[in-house]
Formats: sequence, structure tokens, C-alpha cells
Amino acid sequence: MRSTAKQIEFEAINRRAFLSVLAQLGIYSACFPVLARGGVAAAADAVEHPVAFVWAGYDNPGFYPSYVEKYGRPPDFSLYGDEEEALQKMRAGYRPDVVLPCAYVVDRWNKAGVLGTIDTNLLSNWPDVFPALKSAEGGLIDGQRVMVPTDWGMTSVIYRTDIAPEYEDKESYSILWDPKYKGRLSTIDSQIDGVSVAALYAGLDPFNLSLDDIEQVRALLQKQRALLRVYTSDNTSITQSLASGEVVAALGWSTDYANLKADGIPVKFMNPAEGRMTWICGAGIHRESRHRQMAHEIIDAMISPAGGAFTIRENSTGVANRKAYDLVEPALLAQLGLDGNPEDVFEQGVMQRPQRNADAIAVMFEEVKLGL
Repeated sequence: MRSTAKQIEFEAINRRAFLSVLAQLGIYSACFPVLARGGVAAAADAVEHPVAFVWAGYDNPGFYPSYVEKYGRPPDFSLYGDEEEALQKMRAGYRPDVVLPCAYVVDRWNKAGVLGTIDTNLLSNWPDVFPALKSAEGGLIDGQRVMVPTDWGMTSVIYRTDIAPEYEDKESYSILWDPKYKGRLSTIDSQIDGVSVAALYAGLDPFNLSLDDIEQVRALLQKQRALLRVYTSDNTSITQSLASGEVVAALGWSTDYANLKADGIPVKFMNPAEGRMTWICGAGIHRESRHRQMAHEIIDAMISPAGGAFTIRENSTGVANRKAYDLVEPALLAQLGLDGNPEDVFEQGVMQRPQRNADAIAVMFEEVKLGL
């Protein structure tokens, strides 16, 4: 899942985290020099470009290669640090053109009136998107396409096999509640991740929790809080704490695992008995976009083979376009665990989707973190 830089207990600032903080303060807007094509930059200046309201870090022109090739520059960017911040800004009247929701928030964003429909006939790369992603929950609302999947990944426990070897034979989320490792555990500061894992550990459907279920999950999270070293949603914090041995087991993303393995750290990415989660993120068009044609071009660039290949290299995540993998070095795909059939991953994992009683879950999780 596209991460934010928010965490509790300590801060480890990297470029994406730094931009995220600035975005949350509302004092940063990405500006890029015009990229001259054929030595002529004036033509690019003559076009009024759409605004892509994106996660900090997605302001890199490399994500939008065909758009940059056509217009000589990327779209204009506005950044946000998390999806709730983005939604509240749009509810207050902000009208960008392209937005980047993940599947589990699409229904909420749509009900808030910020998502318009997408015409996939205008996307030249749509035929090459994995069918399982096209049909995944969150992309369609009442039969209308409102989100185009762009990238995906997995959420699970990353643990040090040299420190906790006993879990190699019994992979389970129970490690995140193991009193043996009190003060050396961490979880993701996100209700879609941290809360969902607790629900899975309890044997519940994390996306269909009743109010009674939420209280059951609350009790588990309160027990876990007493054992944790940190709540964090910053990739750097996750990898650095595991690399140093400060943390033995952390809820994290497949990207974090790939980075740790590349550095030679003895870790495993669990396939827990309770199920490994899979997330899907994508792109949408604001309902009041003034540049619908160009907004479609931005999305088409993101799901192009070149855009997908850049995303794999830049973010270490899976992507929607099956042809993108042919443009990436096999050794890198193997390192990232992307050398198999992605659709097998989708079938075997617990696919994240909109949460029932999401507002009640959010309140509960904040209360737990505050020790209430």
C-alpha cells in the first residue's frame, strides 16, 4: 500500500516521508522545469495541464512516460500524505483532475462525490491489465469504472529468522502478540493494515466487521499495544529497525522485505496460516475535472508498459500491466518476488476491500493507540 510518513515514537525522514510531511502542512506543490522535446519548450507551456493530486513520491515524471513524451513535460502535481487528508481537502472544494485512491477507500470517496467515471475505451493499455485486477472489488461502482488499478503488493509480517527461528515452522500473526518479544515488535499505523491483521488473527473477516466484532478486535489491539515498540507507516523505519535487530517482527509490505533481502538481512516475509493480505491501488478522475481527455492520458501513461516498469524499479511493487514485467530485469523480478504469476498471488491472498463500519473502526483504532 502506498505509505505515509506518520508514526509514533520515532521519526526516520527519507525523501518520500519529507515530502509527505510538507504535503500535510499544505506548503508544498511540485513544480518541474519544462522538458524540452526536440529543443522546443514553448509548445508545452501553451497547454493548460491537468492537476494530478497524488501521494508524495508520485510526482516523478517517470510514472507518466507517454504523457511526458507527448507534451514535453509531466502534468501539474499537488501532493497529499494520506487518503483521509486528500478526501477532506476535496470535500472542502479542491478540484484536481487525477487522484490516486486505493481500492479500500474507493466506495467512501465515491459516496463523498469526488470520483467520476472512467472510459476505458480511451485507455490504449487497458487490454493488457491483468483480468483479476480489472474485476477486483473497488474498481467498479454500480457497473461504472471509477478506479483503474495501477499497482499492487502484499502486507504481512517480516521477521528475523535468526532471532525468532521458531516461527519458520508455524508462520502466524501470533508473533505480533508474543510476550517473548515485548518491546521488539511493530505494526503498521493504518486501520486497513494494523486492524485487519488483528481481525484475521481473531478469525474474523476484517472487511465485514460488526460492532461486536470491532470490540473483539479492540481487545486484541489493546493487548498488542502493551507489547509494541512502535506504530509506524514509514518504510524506512520498518526496514532500519529490522536490520538493526531493534525489532524482531514487524507488519510491513513486500517492498520492505525485498529491500531487506537485498541488503543480506536474514528475514522472511510470512505466509501466515491466517492469510497474507494483498492491496491494490489505482487512479481515478475527479467528478468535476476540467481536463477529462488529458486525465485519461495520465492514467494511460501510468498503466503503460514503460510506466509499469518504472514503478517496479522505483517502488518495488507489482503493477497492473502484464507487459511491464518483460521490460524489467529477471534478477530484479526474482528479488522482488514478482517472477511468478501475479494472478496466483491475487487468488491466494486476502484482497483488501472497503471496510464495513469504517468510521467506527477508525475511532476504535485511534482510542487504542492513545491508550484509552
